[in-house]
Amino acid sequence: MSLTSLSPSAKQVAELVETIANGNQRRFARLVGCAQPAISRILNGKQEPGRDLLERIAKVDGVDRESLIATWKAQSSSAACVHSQIPIVQGLLKGPPTENQELLTTTMVEVASRLSRQSVYAVRASQCWPVFEDESESMQAEDLVIIESSVEHYRHNIQMLDGNLAVIQGNSRNSSITMQRVHVKYDEAAGKRLLFVKEDEHSSELSQQGKSTGRQQRVITFRDEGPEQGAADLIIDPKNVVGVALELIRSL
Repeated sequence: MSLTSLSPSAKQVAELVETIANGNQRRFARLVGCAQPAISRILNGKQEPGRDLLERIAKVDGVDRESLIATWKAQSSSAACVHSQIPIVQGLLKGPPTENQELLTTTMVEVASRLSRQSVYAVRASQCWPVFEDESESMQAEDLVIIESSVEHYRHNIQMLDGNLAVIQGNSRNSSITMQRVHVKYDEAAGKRLLFVKEDEHSSELSQQGKSTGRQQRVITFRDEGPEQGAADLIIDPKNVVGVALELIRSL
């Protein structure tokens, strides 16, 4: 993709890949500490670089952090003023909305343009079982949860999922789809990072299976510092993650 078609932030990343890694995306990803597919998507205009990634890039020798972050802030501020629409669906999806036409409704919700892409959809919080029943999540039935269904980069870099709400599909074809808050920990015995959820009645069942709104809105970003001490751990296969909650929209 031509640099002229990229956003200012993505263009900066592309230029740094050339100057720092001589155009080698894998080498650049290793220097930054991220997955190479994420860099590829940015350079192909399919994904915007986030603040966390830019902060990592800024730590590489020779990178002007002030310029990098200033460009991102200006771009984010501009994007926040532009809105587009995404579909509201009837329940959690196993994949992108385009592959689940039977669950689409005729209702759309207005979101910031940075969220407007075919892989993103909205669903009522009441459909997000079992987290909707968790009082600590403070969800209301009519809240809209914005979900990203393109999750390949999360599967390759599960640290990005730590503390977030994920849509999880069981191993069996007919198993239920749930939304649960996931965490990442390093398992010394396995010698790698593992994805897990706090085990309860609902997650145990998953394991056994193999498994338009008002104008005024409040946007809440999903994030959690960690599970309660002593919580049981249920390991989740990253391949079973089919969506990640980005934001929650609450009509005021």
